[in-house]
Amino acid sequence: MACPRFPLLLPSSTSPIVQQVFRPLCGRSLPRPVLLLILLLQLLSGLQPELRAQLFLSPIDTVVPMRDGQQLAVDLYLPNGPGPFPTILIQTPYNRLAYRLLGMPLEVGTDIETSPFAFAVADWRCFFGSAGACIPSPQRGEDGYDLVDWLASQSWSDGQVGTWGPSALGQIQYMTAREQPPALKAIMPMVCDPQTYYAKYYPGGILREEYLQALDGLGFGLSLFVLPLPTHNALWESTASGSLYPEQVAVPSFAVGGWFDHNQQASLRWFAGLRASSPAAVRDQHKLLMGPWAHGGFDGNGVDAGSAGELSFPEATGEADRMGRAFFEHHLLGAANGWPTEPFITYHQPGSTDGNPWRSTPAWPPADSLRVRWYLQAGSNRTDGIIGTELPEAETSMAITADPTDPSPTIGGRVLLSGLDQGPRNQAPEVEARPDALLFSTAVLAQDLDLQGPIRLHLQASTSGLDADMLVRITDVFPDGRSIGLLEGGRRIRHRNGYTSAEESLASPGSVYPIAIELPDMAYTVAAGHRLRIVVTGHNWPQFDRNLQNGGPVLSPGDSLAESLRIHSSPSAPSWIELLAADAFTATGEPMPAPSSLQLHPNPARHAVRVQAAAVPQPRGWRLFGTDGRVYASGPWPAGENAIQLPIDGLSAGSYRFALKGHLPATLVVQP
Repeated sequence: MACPRFPLLLPSSTSPIVQQVFRPLCGRSLPRPVLLLILLLQLLSGLQPELRAQLFLSPIDTVVPMRDGQQLAVDLYLPNGPGPFPTILIQTPYNRLAYRLLGMPLEVGTDIETSPFAFAVADWRCFFGSAGACIPSPQRGEDGYDLVDWLASQSWSDGQVGTWGPSALGQIQYMTAREQPPALKAIMPMVCDPQTYYAKYYPGGILREEYLQALDGLGFGLSLFVLPLPTHNALWESTASGSLYPEQVAVPSFAVGGWFDHNQQASLRWFAGLRASSPAAVRDQHKLLMGPWAHGGFDGNGVDAGSAGELSFPEATGEADRMGRAFFEHHLLGAANGWPTEPFITYHQPGSTDGNPWRSTPAWPPADSLRVRWYLQAGSNRTDGIIGTELPEAETSMAITADPTDPSPTIGGRVLLSGLDQGPRNQAPEVEARPDALLFSTAVLAQDLDLQGPIRLHLQASTSGLDADMLVRITDVFPDGRSIGLLEGGRRIRHRNGYTSAEESLASPGSVYPIAIELPDMAYTVAAGHRLRIVVTGHNWPQFDRNLQNGGPVLSPGDSLAESLRIHSSPSAPSWIELLAADAFTATGEPMPAPSSLQLHPNPARHAVRVQAAAVPQPRGWRLFGTDGRVYASGPWPAGENAIQLPIDGLSAGSYRFALKGHLPATLVVQP
């Protein structure tokens, strides 16, 4: 068996079990855990049979016929006793043999004998034991249907099948459910969704380079489809609509996602689709668990771990397994265990200081979340930009030089590629300390800030070149100086107007453009005594493709140009960040009223307007801005008053912004 890339792992005496594990992987760039598993299996296979039997599970090794006459390799794990048993089906592209060593999920482990469920672990068509069944464009859902149908017909089966698995093992559950096999009764997909769409691979118009490399390394071969399509088009639209089918999922699902997983937004979006569009009989039977987990797999801890990146969450250990078992016991065994009364969404609030990080809500984001907008203001150098509640009084800006030959590195985050660390990690030493990072920070928080929803940034940006990327990282700055990354994302300037080729537009050097950046939803508490920070860089590589900044075609070779990137903020054109928080909030701990708490009446107006707000405990200044940034009126707001009368006779017709410290600005329309 020749495979020169890994000669030390495969001596001539390589055992048959290791050959089965390794043969389909020859020639691929393998992640460390896969290599370690191969080595471990090699060592264990050299043991005496009696000892090996104590270390490996011993399933029934069989094959299952598909409708086209091909066969898939399946391991069956049957409990002791007469049965019949419901079956949990696991369909994997990562080798069914690993489960002989790792054991079963749902708190079963290696205790198959007393399990209430039988388990079946199948290799996907074209992978490992099912490599001989490979055909062009296999229909994974149809294979799932045939597996479910076969399992339900076995003498030891009670005719009911559930499915389990994370990532790719979760996607294939949705594909199987779409085919609606009669014996399928419940599914538990984790950290996944089945839809293929443009933003999954090009968020903000920037290729997720490491993600695509990781998928190719696993043998999925998606580069052939993704790389030729760097702009949104009819093919992306068709692919997205063809893989969106919540109305065809007719069985209850228990989905699991992670706040630090690269699929967390997809998990939330797909669950919302199931709750809105799946058949009425099951629509209220879907549940979602969002935990403080990364994706896992290649590196870092994954679902059900007690930590992610550099943060620990011991109370989250095993929660998905525990709830998943209750889910299947209810739907497959008829257990009266209270599962139907579980909330639609159970979620963990990482960083919570109230002693109870597990919370629930009927929909995401929670209905009581309030929208808060804070403004960015440049400091005297690149590290002391300010995030505050007030519009800047004058235009400010800060600049860095972004060099594609020395890009800002990816440290942690929502990554998948082997060799990169997943999850929340300290950005201070390797990202923020570099001269190509702009830092904007709140004041030290006087109260906890509970983030509960999406985060949006609106940056006024310019570049000295023809194109650039605005990459942002949101961090929690601890009192000891650690700056732990929570979210990351960005926008390519040429795609500022949209993602189709018709909307693509290179920059004019020095011109200022509004750049909208949508970050994933998040539940996280930035604790009192900490600060919230925005880190802006021109690159975040290899998580995102390096922009060569030469204005040439993307994903094509060319000269790399170092360019200046500048963030601007002014009264009329501010840069800002918008959050959904559990409580209205300011960086100093003062309550920030909702937008409606600053009321202008009449509006539109011609001669005068009454401005009403909550009583102001101390004097504060107010200002009235025009769209040109000019301050047309200003004055003090008397302490203890909740309203002032503002004459506007001298103003020209048009829109103006009334700003009062501690309140979101309100728009005033002056009539002719």
